[in-house]
Amino acid sequence: MSNDNNNNNNNNGNESPMDNLERIVQRRFEEKEDLLKQLEFTASLLDQFLTARSGFESSLLPTLLTEELPSILSTVSRTYEEPETQVMRQFAEHVIQQPPHAMRLQILDGDIAAVHRRIREQLSMFRNNSTTRGGSRSLVQSPPPPSPPQLSLSQQQLVQQQLQLRRQHNQSPATALRVQQAAAAIAAQQQHQTQQQLTHRQQQRRQHRQLRMQQQLLHQQLLLQQQQQRSVQAVANANAGASTFTTATTSSNNQNPRRETEFELSDEILRSLLERRLSSASSSSSSST
Repeated sequence: MSNDNNNNNNNNGNESPMDNLERIVQRRFEEKEDLLKQLEFTASLLDQFLTARSGFESSLLPTLLTEELPSILSTVSRTYEEPETQVMRQFAEHVIQQPPHAMRLQILDGDIAAVHRRIREQLSMFRNNSTTRGGSRSLVQSPPPPSPPQLSLSQQQLVQQQLQLRRQHNQSPATALRVQQAAAAIAAQQQHQTQQQLTHRQQQRRQHRQLRMQQQLLHQQLLLQQQQQRSVQAVANANAGASTFTTATTSSNNQNPRRETEFELSDEILRSLLERRLSSASSSSSSST
């Protein structure tokens, strides 16, 4: 036993905190499974007692049923001998209630509760039979019935160790203080995790808002570029129309001087003809005189 403890201590010294926590979680499930096996064994033992009592008036119940059984029903099959592991054990209790261990824990607790109910019903049948046949709560001694299967020596030692450790646990204020400290540490850790989650959500919302603003800004810039392109195209079209009009006007202006020259020539010809007629008329009038 001491060698196993030394090996466990050496292994614990070499393990990381996460490995140690995982080991404690697995041992916690093993404890519940062992407790379920012990409860099933106790229920089978009670069934044999009830069967054996059917042919007797009354019989004394063994101390296992009157003294040790309530303690067995309210404790686990194994406990740690090192008191410093109580803090980690309390943390492991919190871990096994979270996924992915929660479903397995729920199934084990349901099976344990079912066997508890069965044992309570069997104990109630013991009390009812004793009261009906004996006429009082006190049990009258009679020849013992055939002895039922006895617990093995290792199981009896385990039960005694459980009771002793439970008494020490209940009487040790230091252990209670460690449990309170562990609970406070777990609560602080949960609060810290909640605060981290809240901060992360706020950061995500802030990033989403910034992303939406950037998208809106890019959209506005795209619209502005499109408007600028349209304006440039309109100006280019206007310039092209103005140049066409200027070219047409210039060509028409180039044709106008020719016409003006023709008009001037025709005017000179008319003047010369008029002058000739006037001169011929004046010469004829003078000759007639």
